[in-house]
Amino acid sequence: MDLKQLLIAPLLRPQVVHRLPGRLRVHLPALRRLPDSHLPLLEVIEGVLTVPVEILSARACSTTGNVLLIYNVEAVDEEELVGYVHGISRMLANHWKSLAALPPGELVARKGQWIIAVKAAIRYRLELDENIKVSV
Repeated sequence: MDLKQLLIAPLLRPQVVHRLPGRLRVHLPALRRLPDSHLPLLEVIEGVLTVPVEILSARACSTTGNVLLIYNVEAVDEEELVGYVHGISRMLANHWKSLAALPPGELVARKGQWIIAVKAAIRYRLELDENIKVSV
């Protein structure tokens, strides 16, 4: 792990703020550092987070840095959800330079491309690990 990854790792790691069966609120510190010009990225994040059918809805807030997930409690557990959110935040961080270069209006326009990419990544992981419960 290089120095840059070491420094941004805490910003990407989701922390559970509140939990109820079927409802999970996680804090992502990086969301609070989102420039106002790139607030449309929240819509992209919400769309990507709801790719697995077990996640019924996602609501991201840059003011608090929290993401609220409503999920099917019988199909997925909290640990898997937190792992998924962490994976998505790492993916966004890895592509931050290209995302930051886009005009804000184009971020939302490309949401469909991100969703397709996440679906493909989940399918690939499903083939590698049959124990994973997240499906598309």
